[in-house]
Amino acid sequence: VSLFGEVYEKCRDSLHKDIIVMIDGVVSVDEYSGQGNLQIRARSLMPFFEARQQFSKNITLDLHQKNLPVESLQTLEQILSDYITDLPEASESETLYNTDSNEANGCVSNSCEVVISYEREGVKGNILLGKQWRVTPHDDLLLKLKDEYGDKQIALNYKN
Repeated sequence: VSLFGEVYEKCRDSLHKDIIVMIDGVVSVDEYSGQGNLQIRARSLMPFFEARQQFSKNITLDLHQKNLPVESLQTLEQILSDYITDLPEASESETLYNTDSNEANGCVSNSCEVVISYEREGVKGNILLGKQWRVTPHDDLLLKLKDEYGDKQIALNYKN
């Protein structure tokens, strides 16, 4: 990957050893070397954690009643509460079950909706948590959710 001029100047503070980055660039054949190798000329670059925040749509938890203890909703609330991005004043009647959401894309201001795909005997459905439960898709949040519910039960979905 090659960075030139203005692109390099804009992103050089983001370049550090062992940092994962997302690159938007143009792929072409390197005719200068004469070996037909591919090269990428970067148009933009951003650290992966910023790309995750910008392009993630929602976090989906795949939960089955038979695997959930009674206190699982309180546990979920505790995990999410540290990563909530914009918690408006909520009335006493608003709870974790609030499904009011008008934004179709799932993300507002680098936050993600949380969707619970819930299954119990004879019933399966998705529950979209309310606006006050939007979270920042941080590494620590994803790790805590995976530790609590299992690796295969958590998915971070990205915008198309």
